[in-house]
Amino acid sequence: MLVDGGGLLEFGKARKSNLNIGEDVVSPYLWSRGIKTLDVVVATHPHADHIGGLPAILENFRPKELWIGTNASAPLVALARELGVRVLEKSAGESLDFSGAHMLILSPPGDYASDKPGNNDSLAFQVFYGSRTFLLTGDMERPMETRLLGDGLANHADVLKVGHHGSKTSSIPLFLDAVSPSVAVISAGYENSFGHPHPDVLKRLFDRHAAVLRTDLDGLVTVSTDGRRLWWRRTADIVPDLVH
Repeated sequence: MLVDGGGLLEFGKARKSNLNIGEDVVSPYLWSRGIKTLDVVVATHPHADHIGGLPAILENFRPKELWIGTNASAPLVALARELGVRVLEKSAGESLDFSGAHMLILSPPGDYASDKPGNNDSLAFQVFYGSRTFLLTGDMERPMETRLLGDGLANHADVLKVGHHGSKTSSIPLFLDAVSPSVAVISAGYENSFGHPHPDVLKRLFDRHAAVLRTDLDGLVTVSTDGRRLWWRRTADIVPDLVH
């Protein structure tokens, strides 16, 4: 399963670039790992920095399924169907077993609707394997975190993919209290113009004694589990860190 495929940020008039994140970055990385096919590709929400690389991924790996949340990208859905990929819209409360793991969809709620694509459209879900859990949030922000708290769906996760690149619009204190992660992973570009991750979010994570891994400083981050132990590796690491 691949969750999102990267992409270039687009504001106003789209800039032209010869770099295709899906073709030139994500696909070669997957091939380097010996991955030639994918069962599922997840498009958390239709912002370009999350799905810009997915057309190339669909072409190169021909997954069986494309999972979407609310306000999915019409061109991406059309391409998937053209390639014979089954498109499934997921919503909170769905659960399934997947290759030895158990998955629970947390968001978007079944009754959720928005007039235009936004961060709170994100398809968020929890993955359970053995005694360990991972929570993947897309760009989910404060309103949806609050909704999860109210619905009793904000539960502990050992590993949290921090919402919206560590923006101050996400990771409210009560949500972090409920999730109480041991490891928090932040995806953010080096010296990005948004100031991600926000100092307030970092302080909240440090105050809760989470180990913070951030791609702007640590480069490629890998977090693994055998269902009992957790360990992670950063690009510069020689010996992986281990959480018992």
